[in-house]
Amino acid sequence: RKKLMSVDAFYEAAFVGLALGVVGGRILFAIMEPQAYSVWYEVFYPWEGGFSLLGTIIAVFGGLPLYFRYKGIKILPTLDLAAIYAPLLQSIARIGCFLAGCCYGSVCALPWAVKYSHPESLAPLGVYLHPTQLYSSLASLSIFLIMRFALDSRLKKPGQLLFAYLFIEGLARLGVDLWRADQTASYQLLALGVSALGIAGFLVATLRKKP
Repeated sequence: RKKLMSVDAFYEAAFVGLALGVVGGRILFAIMEPQAYSVWYEVFYPWEGGFSLLGTIIAVFGGLPLYFRYKGIKILPTLDLAAIYAPLLQSIARIGCFLAGCCYGSVCALPWAVKYSHPESLAPLGVYLHPTQLYSSLASLSIFLIMRFALDSRLKKPGQLLFAYLFIEGLARLGVDLWRADQTASYQLLALGVSALGIAGFLVATLRKKP
């Protein structure tokens, strides 16, 4: 990170990324799940649940380049660095989803199925469900390990790590969605689009002559 920006710029970028992630995650959730709010202005109540991880990813990796350009920070190398550690943050965040009962899975009878009983849980109560939040957490942790210990030392051209992350993340989301009960085809199409963007971007980054 020290080769790319100062400490102050790093903290500013972290704040901008956090703001983009919260807003993007909220907006996509509100678009995809408008029935979750009894009145429209509840969208602006941060204490009310409802975020989309895909919305966060799109907002952060789509909006931060504008900030980096404004600050004169190299865009692709910085996003490559962020792409390594983003799945680790996602893995931790999914534990919160598991505890809250959001992003819940379909009914199943597997030995590791979970049953929610708390009245404020966002998942259906009293039935055994796939713990898809933990599936997502493990998938994100695996992506982090792949990015950090397998791809980081091999992919050297700017943008390769970023687009590799987007490709793998889209595939992981599609896989976990097979067991989720609260998702629609729109989310799956969006995840497919993220993967397709990852493939296209990776090819462009790889074919660039300049390292």
